Amino acid sequence: MIKSILKTLILIILIGIILYANLADASAQNIKFVINSSKIAQDFQAKLINGVAFVPVGSVFNAMGWEVEWNGACRSAISTKEDNKIVLKAGSKEADVNGEKVLLDGTATIINSRLYVSSRFIANQLGMKIIWNKKDNLIILSNKDLSSVTINGGGNIVIAGNGIIVSIVEAYSSETVMVMLNYADRLLKANNPTEALAKYKKILENISREEDTHTYAHVMNNMGNAYSMLAEINDVRKNIFYALDKYNEALGIYEKNSDSINYGITSNNLGNAYKILWEVSGYKMYLIEARDQYEKALQSYSLEGYILDRALIQYNLGIVYEELGQGNVAKENLSKARELYEEALQGCDNEDMGVAIRYNLGNTYKVLSKLPEGISYLEKSKEAYQSVLKTKTLESYPMDYARIHKSLGDICKGLFEAGGDRDNLSKALEEYKEGLKLYTLEDRPVCYAKIQFEIGNVYTLMSGSEDIKEACKAYEEALNVFTASDYPLFNKLVTNALNRVKTTDKDD
Repeated sequence: MIKSILKTLILIILIGIILYANLADASAQNIKFVINSSKIAQDFQAKLINGVAFVPVGSVFNAMGWEVEWNGACRSAISTKEDNKIVLKAGSKEADVNGEKVLLDGTATIINSRLYVSSRFIANQLGMKIIWNKKDNLIILSNKDLSSVTINGGGNIVIAGNGIIVSIVEAYSSETVMVMLNYADRLLKANNPTEALAKYKKILENISREEDTHTYAHVMNNMGNAYSMLAEINDVRKNIFYALDKYNEALGIYEKNSDSINYGITSNNLGNAYKILWEVSGYKMYLIEARDQYEKALQSYSLEGYILDRALIQYNLGIVYEELGQGNVAKENLSKARELYEEALQGCDNEDMGVAIRYNLGNTYKVLSKLPEGISYLEKSKEAYQSVLKTKTLESYPMDYARIHKSLGDICKGLFEAGGDRDNLSKALEEYKEGLKLYTLEDRPVCYAKIQFEIGNVYTLMSGSEDIKEACKAYEEALNVFTASDYPLFNKLVTNALNRVKTTDKDD
């Protein structure tokens, strides 16, 4: 009975910490809590770090019945309970929860020889559900079925799943919604679209289009981005059509409010979604729609500002016009993008921004290299990507790392085709296989299949008997993802390549 009460108190304290973090002065160093006029044990004192409430991992998990082991060599706390395992590493912004990566509100930190982690992560992972009922201004805590929770009375109250009611000194406000929004945006930026979508949907339970138009449109646009990211993993058409719906709703709001900048951002995103539909279907109408959206986006930016946004849109237009067979127009757009990126790089004194610009320059040079008389851009693209890899490491930016190595594989293959140096084919294989460390069939099937297709192309260029077998193997691996029903265009490309290789092998 005492243990059960302690667990309940811990849950109540955690929500108190979260509320306090939203409302308290960010300069506070310690947070103390009082329940029934009794101070909580000093062992459970929380710390407020950059406005985020942190709690000691060992104390909280032990109180909730978990076993906690400290690995000094890895500077990690390993918490286990039944079949569950959570690993928290000092200095990391991610937790390992049963083998899955989960983003933290802040970096796990050692304070006075103890590991602290954000209270919101603890609350979420211990099964507590937190619901804000905006109409009645209620916060409901439950680790049971929420449908069994009965709400009585009004005002600022908390109803826990076991029936304990606790008063809230200050009500939830729009600030709390902004905390939720910032967290969802961070999940999206960290390539976690599934969790981000769940957070955005939760936000929509507490706001409406009429009451908070700006936030609603922001959520719509970023939900579109999340669905677009999911399209790289599975159900490409379904997820892209979800993305189109969200983008169009956001566009309607931005157009009505004459918000030209956000209109331009969302139009560019909508163009990207249509381009993905073109890639998987081969229907030209989607490519034309992508072009039209990019043109609208470009019109939304003034010539004086937003140089990087304009550069990106010019780059996207260049790709579309190349696919439409309008090489001269494509070269014009891509050259404008190159000029804008090079101009931005010259005046950039921010290291992170410089890395982003060099990465985009690498992309631009790579596409320019495919156009007539563009071979000289191959080495420039390679140099740009390699400079970015000094920052975008496997540990710090895994998905960016994989994308860059895939691009370097493309560059090495292009260098072989331009000069005939067969060493570049071996280098291309190395780069592609490095990308496959992150682009696995399970986690990133579309990216995985694209690299397998390129590996097949490299082995085909090598043209030895064993190389032909490896090419067939790679193409067949790609076809496991690029089925005729879901990816008709890619399926046709890979199938044709596979048939050509098999025919060549028979002739030999």
